[in-house]
Amino acid sequence: MCDPVRTSHLSSQLDRIIRWLRFRKIVPHIPPGAVVCDIGCGENAVFLRSIAPKISRGYGFDIVVKSFEDHALKISEYDLQGVIPLPDQSVHIVTLMAVLEHLTHPQEILNEIFRVLKPRGKLLLTAPTPLAKPILEFLAFRLEASIRDHKTYFWREDLKRMLTNAGFSSQHLKHSYFELYCNNDVVAEKQ
Repeated sequence: MCDPVRTSHLSSQLDRIIRWLRFRKIVPHIPPGAVVCDIGCGENAVFLRSIAPKISRGYGFDIVVKSFEDHALKISEYDLQGVIPLPDQSVHIVTLMAVLEHLTHPQEILNEIFRVLKPRGKLLLTAPTPLAKPILEFLAFRLEASIRDHKTYFWREDLKRMLTNAGFSSQHLKHSYFELYCNNDVVAEKQ
C-alpha cells in the first residue's frame, strides 16, 4: 500500500522538476519587454510570475486559475476550447507548455494563437510524444499523478501539419525532442 503523504510529496517533486525542464527550454526565447500570453498557465501562473520582471505585460489563461490582475500580469479563468480573449496581433510570445495534449480540439487553439500573435511573434510549445504515454501512465498509477485527461500525443510531423494548417510557415518552425524523445519542443514564428 502506498503512503499517501509520501506519494503526494514525490508527485509534487516530480512536477517541479518537469516544470523546471520546460521553463529552461522556453525562457531563452522571451525577449525583454515582450507581451506574453501563457495558455494553460496553471493554478498559480508560476511561469508568468517567474518572468514578470522581464516582460512588459503577461496574460495567463486556464480553467483552474482564480482571476487576478496586477501591474504586469492579468490572469483569467478561461476554458481553452474557445476564442482567446485578446485582440488580433496583440502579443509577441504565446507559450503552450504541456497543454495541447489535454485539448479535445487542439487545432482550434493553434488557429487562435496564430490570430493573436503579432507578425514575427512566436509560439513556444511543448507537448509529449507517444513514447511518453507508457511512462506517464506508470507515473500516474504509482504517484497518483493525473494524466487521465491526455487526449493525444504528438510526433514532429503531427505538430508540423497542425501548425501549418493554423497559418505558420514550415520554414519558420524549429523542432527538437527533449527528455529522451518523450517531449517535443517547438518554436513557430508567425510571418
